[in-house]
Amino acid sequence: MPFCEVPMAVMVPVTPTPMTTNTSTVAFEASGQTGICAAGTFGGGTMVLEVSPDGGTTWIPLAGASYTAAFTIVVTMASGARLRAVLTGATTPSISVWRSEATSN
Repeated sequence: MPFCEVPMAVMVPVTPTPMTTNTSTVAFEASGQTGICAAGTFGGGTMVLEVSPDGGTTWIPLAGASYTAAFTIVVTMASGARLRAVLTGATTPSISVWRSEATSN
């Protein structure tokens, strides 16, 4: 992971999801501390992280999680919540989105 260093002990990186159009990443369940990072060309677009407390029916923008360039963030999620990244307004983007999950030793 060249750019994405999640500042947490014991994190397991997950294969990056490429984004080359205005779209959302695959939603995933996130419980406890979860690291998200994105790197690449945003093509003038904005990436917003969204959380779903009800398994993916309702999506709510995560406060303060709107980005127009590379970023790394660690969030603490309630058990059973889902998380996704949504890209809008981009022209020819080329972004990789990674997530890392805390694991117990």
